[in-house]
Amino acid sequence: MTNDPLQELRDVEELKRLRAQYVRLVDTKQWDAWAALLTDDFRLESDAGVHEGRDAAVAMVSAALDAGSTVHHCFTPEIEVTGPSTATGIWAMEDIVRIELDGAPITFHGYGHYHDDYVRTRAGASNRVSRPEFASILSTRGSRTSARSRRPRRYRPRCTSLR
Repeated sequence: MTNDPLQELRDVEELKRLRAQYVRLVDTKQWDAWAALLTDDFRLESDAGVHEGRDAAVAMVSAALDAGSTVHHCFTPEIEVTGPSTATGIWAMEDIVRIELDGAPITFHGYGHYHDDYVRTRAGASNRVSRPEFASILSTRGSRTSARSRRPRRYRPRCTSLR
C-alpha cells in the first residue's frame, strides 16, 4: 500500500521480528522485557478474564505461566501493509503449555491463528491488536488425552517496539 516497495519489505520484516520477540519473551519468562513491548493501555482478554493495563496483564500472565513451561510457534505470516502507518497480519500458530492445575500436571496443545493489527509509533512498528483463534485445544492429564473444541480466546495487546 506504499509507493516504496523497499520500505514495505522493511516494514514486513520488522513486524515479523515483533511477533517473534513477543512470543519468545513469554516463553523465556522475560517479563520485564515483555512488558517493555506493551503500551500502558495494554488490554488482555482471555479465559482468565479481562485485564486492563500493562501491569495487570503482565501480572496475570506471569503468575499463570511462571511455574510452568510454554513454547509458542508462529509461522506462515500473511502481512498486508494497509497504509503509511498501519498493517494487518494473520499468523498460523501452535503452542504447548504445561502447568499444574489443581495439583495435577496438565498439558495444553493449542493451534489456530493470531490476527494482528499493527500501527507505526514514534518508536517503530507496534502490535496494536491481537486475538488468537484456536481451532482446538488438546489437553492431557496424566495418561488421558482429550481434544475439545473451544470458542476463540481473545486478547488485544497494544505494544510498542523494542526500539
